[in-house]
Order: sequence, then C-alpha cells, then structure tokens
Amino acid sequence: MRKIYRNELTFHYADPLSTMRRDIDTFVRALEPTGTLPQRPTHHFCATTRLNRIVSAQILAVPPFFKEPLLGEEHYSKERYFARGATKRNYKKNIASWMISRTVKWLVQNTEYRIFFGFNSAEL
Repeated sequence: MRKIYRNELTFHYADPLSTMRRDIDTFVRALEPTGTLPQRPTHHFCATTRLNRIVSAQILAVPPFFKEPLLGEEHYSKERYFARGATKRNYKKNIASWMISRTVKWLVQNTEYRIFFGFNSAEL
C-alpha cells in the first residue's frame, strides 16, 4: 500500500447529529489501546482520504474531574481535553500532529476554547 500524505487528506468536524460521529467512535475504539471512549465527549474530528476512509481521528471532551483547572477557575470554561486520538499506522508519520494542529486551529476559529491539553497513561 502506498503512503498517503497530508495534502491528500480532508479535515472534517463531525457535528453532534452527524453519522460521521458514530464512524469516528468506531474508528477510535478499534485503534485506541484502551478500546474505550471518553465519558463526556464534546467534539469529534477526522481526516479522510478521497474515498472517505478515516485515517486519523480526535475526540475532545470536558476536562476530567480529578484535574485542577490549568490556569485557575476563571479560565476553566475555556479548556478542552484531547481525550482520545487514533491514526492508522500505514500512513505518513506526521498525520497525527497535523490532526492536532488542525483541530486546535478549528476550535480557536469556531469556539470560545483556548486552552487544550492531553496526556498519555504510563501503562500504555
């Protein structure tokens, strides 16, 4: 299989009523090591090929309860948490970082969110 590059992909936001949201959930559940989805997702994004196949996806959620606000209570409403993300392995290595940067750019342009964070479990 030949490599697919970023300029061959289309970035998508899946609105809450979109069927693409269900496809993103299925994609992430299959590729994410934990096999789970966040409890309170808010935004779904993906990159697709010309044949509408998902190759990378991000799911953002409300920040976890156990975490203190990064910049204090007054900025808590501007935080979003990168809860899950997945990219197929047989694609170019920078597609995951491209997805994160496109996601942040879209959120800054279209929402009030300005603080983004994510973390990885040491067990994975």
